[in-house]
Amino acid sequence: MPKTTTLVLLLLLPIFLFSQANWELKKDEDGIQVFWREAADSDIKEIKIVFDVDASLNSIAALMSDVDNYTTWVYATSHADLTKDLGNNTMIYYNIVDFPWPLDDRDLYLHTTLTQNSQTKILTSLSYAMPDYRDDTEEMVRIKKADIVWTVTPLSTQKAKIEYSLLTDPGGSLPAFLINIASDYGPFKTMQIFREQLALPRYRDALYPNIEELQLTEKK
Repeated sequence: MPKTTTLVLLLLLPIFLFSQANWELKKDEDGIQVFWREAADSDIKEIKIVFDVDASLNSIAALMSDVDNYTTWVYATSHADLTKDLGNNTMIYYNIVDFPWPLDDRDLYLHTTLTQNSQTKILTSLSYAMPDYRDDTEEMVRIKKADIVWTVTPLSTQKAKIEYSLLTDPGGSLPAFLINIASDYGPFKTMQIFREQLALPRYRDALYPNIEELQLTEKK
């Protein structure tokens, strides 16, 4: 296992250990289920989203990795760019998140690694914030806490189950109870548009490097 992947797994291990129970259904709409629960080390609740998509693993990986298009489908993202390609499906990217006036916009650097289980073909994307990667700007609040996990389980060659979990703190002076009230809105909208984007030819027909599709064995 690459050293970078090992480090990411160690950093996100507390999330995995805490992620096995206590989820409460918050919304079930448009084929998308949104769950939330108390976080282990924050007053801000953790969000999990579960839904199915009619798409190949190659299509999903291509869309998830297309940073330049994040402004289209990632809710409230006003700017996104690839900061550094580290190879082995690992990257650092920069996001600016548009907050309504009079609040300051937020920005963050994220380290992301995409891996695939060679046997099950399950895709896993692990992301964590890098608040000290570059200096803060006075115009924006730097997001210091963001842990994101995507788990993409193939159901066939053109269908997959997606589980997405998010634990973040937007920083600033916003109280946790206000953040929790609206915590599901952005991720829900994000996944609605994500599902739509998968139908575009550039993703639908994509072949992503080193991603293998599930091969179903015909029953005799």
